[in-house]
Amino acid sequence: MVRRVSAVVSVVVAGVAVGAVPAGAAAVKARVSAAPETVRLVAAATAPLTVQADYGTCMEHALVEIESAGGEGYDYQDLPGNAEGRFTATFALTNDEVRGVWDVTVSGSDCATGRLVTQRKAATVQVKRDTRITGFDASPEPAAKGTPVALKGVLTRLDPWANTYVPYQNAKVRFEFRGTGGAWTPMGTAVTAKDGTFAGSVPAEGAGVWRAVFPGTAAHAPATAPGDTVALG
Repeated sequence: MVRRVSAVVSVVVAGVAVGAVPAGAAAVKARVSAAPETVRLVAAATAPLTVQADYGTCMEHALVEIESAGGEGYDYQDLPGNAEGRFTATFALTNDEVRGVWDVTVSGSDCATGRLVTQRKAATVQVKRDTRITGFDASPEPAAKGTPVALKGVLTRLDPWANTYVPYQNAKVRFEFRGTGGAWTPMGTAVTAKDGTFAGSVPAEGAGVWRAVFPGTAAHAPATAPGDTVALG
């Protein structure tokens, strides 16, 4: 996605670009939010990113721009004005978008003065490729106290060019355990093989639920396997 819009001539003051501002007039700025904070790029679908800007006063229009940190990815929406000054822009990110930090820029002209104010980096989001843990299993069930519980599964990641999921090799996966009424506790790690498989064993300390967690990276989103309950026998 690379769509450019003509630049607006303006002057920059303290990070806010302002057009012709009457003397003594305060710049009208919006409260800006972007959701989700981490956009997961998935196979065979687009990922939504919603930006909301609330000026709290009548606005002639608003321009919402999103851009990757390096400038390779870009999109915008030019929205018609309204009396309340509330705007929502929803973008559909394809799975081959640039990964990393994306900045949100919002520009608007208020009805009272017609001047343009641009808020650069009004919000930021992380764009990451999806990962999944499948086939997670903890065995034997039940297990004897102190004997090894074997843990295994498969970690995959989005391949945007093949538009599917492929093995994620050389990634660290964390094993966690939660006893009845307790919290999740780290119990060890494993590194994925070339085919994305991982395996490990941890002594059974009690009855409870086991799971595997991939914490994610700057480019790839985290993943958590559904828990597998193991009783003591």
